[in-house]
Amino acid sequence: CPMPMPTISTWPKRTCGLPRRRGTRRSRRWSKSTTSLPPCPPETGLNITSKSNPVAVIDRNISYVLRAFTADGCFDLDTINVQVFQTQPDIFVPNAFAPDGRNRELKPKAVGISTLHFFRVYNRWGQVVFQTTQFNKGWDGNVNGVRQANGTYVWMVSGTDYTGKIVSRKGTAVLIR
Repeated sequence: CPMPMPTISTWPKRTCGLPRRRGTRRSRRWSKSTTSLPPCPPETGLNITSKSNPVAVIDRNISYVLRAFTADGCFDLDTINVQVFQTQPDIFVPNAFAPDGRNRELKPKAVGISTLHFFRVYNRWGQVVFQTTQFNKGWDGNVNGVRQANGTYVWMVSGTDYTGKIVSRKGTAVLIR
C-alpha cells in the first residue's frame, strides 16, 4: 500500500448510548463522512451498509467495526460501541454508604453521561469535603486522612449526556461507620 496509510477514527471514543423505551427500538445516526465506511459484521440494525451515514435501529447493546478503504485497497479499522440504556440519561447517587463495610465509597453512577463536570460532597457547615471530575473516583469518608463522623452529607453532581444536555442532581447521603 502507498504511504500514508488510510486512517479512520470513530467518535465518541466512549460508548455512545441510546435510551430505551419499553417496546420500542432506538436509532442512532452517524455523521456524514467523505470516506466510505462499510461496517464489518455484524450489520445488525443498520439501514444501509455501504454509505457513510448509516442509521442503526437496535434494541440491545452492540459493537460495530468500521472500515475505511483507499482506491488501492488499503484499509483501516475502528470500533464504535452502542449501548441501549434502560432509562433516560441520568446520574444516580446512593443515599448511604459505609467506608468500613461493603459500600466503601460514595460515588455517582452515570447512565448515558459522556462528561462528568463535578461530583461534590459537603459537610453540615457547607464545606466541600470531597470533589472530583472522574467517573470512577468516590469519597471514602475521610478528609485529609481524617475519618469523618457518622452523619448526613449533601452532594451535588453535574454532567453532560450523549446528546449535549446538562444533567444536574443534588441530594443527601448518610455516612455509616
